[in-house]
Amino acid sequence: CTHITLNGHTSGKGKSAALERVRTKLAKARNAAVKKYLTARLAELSVTVTFETHVFQANDPLYSNSGKKAYLNRRVEVVMSLPADS
Repeated sequence: CTHITLNGHTSGKGKSAALERVRTKLAKARNAAVKKYLTARLAELSVTVTFETHVFQANDPLYSNSGKKAYLNRRVEVVMSLPADS
């Protein structure tokens, strides 16, 4: 069984509680879209998969949240653990 971890990240412009709730919702939606896509594609290959999802907000930015590339912090990282050959 293949295990996939989806790590949803957001940008960090603005610091209000309302923005944090919106960002969390968007990161969860991104994770769900990636999970749906991967589930469909891997089912075509008869691959059994388990998923784990996390939302990291703006805690691990690739770029400064105050710069022009802050939008690039909005992402889903996919981490796959393949089964060992038996």
